Amino acid sequence: MTILFVIALAVFVYTAYVLVKPEKF
Repeated sequence: MTILFVIALAVFVYTAYVLVKPEKF
């Protein structure tokens, strides 16, 4: 895994969390 891949994955997970959070709360 490259650093860019890890960063991209982290950004994707963070974005998904932010989009789902308002729906639950």
